[in-house]
Amino acid sequence: MRYIFFLLAVLSLMGCGGARQTATVPELQPWVGTWQGKGIRENRMDPVRDWTLTLEVRNNRLTGHFQDNGGEMGKQNLNKVRLQDGLLTFQLNFESARGLQVTYRHEARLRGDKILSVFQGREGGRSFEGKWEAVKIAEGNAAAN
Repeated sequence: MRYIFFLLAVLSLMGCGGARQTATVPELQPWVGTWQGKGIRENRMDPVRDWTLTLEVRNNRLTGHFQDNGGEMGKQNLNKVRLQDGLLTFQLNFESARGLQVTYRHEARLRGDKILSVFQGREGGRSFEGKWEAVKIAEGNAAAN
């Protein structure tokens, strides 16, 4: 009986607190739109890439896609999108042209009219990291749907 009471108490407390999972629509508005800029994997010999991030609000949450212009990434939907305390995090997963699983984990902040992102990832068994800086090239839809 004590175990059940303890479990119920823990579950009810978890529902009362914890990290905020979503931001309000006004907090999301500055992020909404199409962002374009140069990204580079710093510990690799890869060339600088032109990347585009498109963000919109659906059901009071940021969603969107990320793509490289002319590279093997193509257009990828964002996974695990989260905005908390001004830090936008998201993940990309896709298969490279060589058949390797690729994962990017971005952490981005707005700095004036730019997004500055640092990322880490893995391609096959090899890790990489890098930076991406982008400017907004188009406004988007921030409807709460």
